[in-house]
Amino acid sequence: ETKTRGRLVFLDVGSNIGNHVRFLYEWRLYPKATVARDFFEKAFGPQESRVNSDVCVFSFEPNPDHYERHEHLAKAYGSHDWRYTPIHAGVGHHAGSNITFYPEMTWVSPRRRAIAGKSVGQSTCPSFVLPTGYNRK
Repeated sequence: ETKTRGRLVFLDVGSNIGNHVRFLYEWRLYPKATVARDFFEKAFGPQESRVNSDVCVFSFEPNPDHYERHEHLAKAYGSHDWRYTPIHAGVGHHAGSNITFYPEMTWVSPRRRAIAGKSVGQSTCPSFVLPTGYNRK
């Protein structure tokens, strides 16, 4: 276990299907994701020496179509002791309230169209992150 375990935090707000967490944790699989890889290298250090369990990821995604995928990622990453927490909610300035989620594109699948206008939970980053102990100095 490293001295810095869990001291680094990445908030993926509007994570969609979770590509950015994959670019962070599984960077070798995405050699063409150069913008993300450059960002993560600046934020979390060189990818070759970075220890994934040193980075806690909180993923906010309100689309119910993606919940199962995020739970699958959480289970897979947890088996490696990588700290990934999906939060099935949107992010706004009023925690505890609901927002209405609408797909933005008209060509979406029938399954996504079925959730148009559905009420989903809303959280604020500070209301979730700070009380869980990730407010470290």
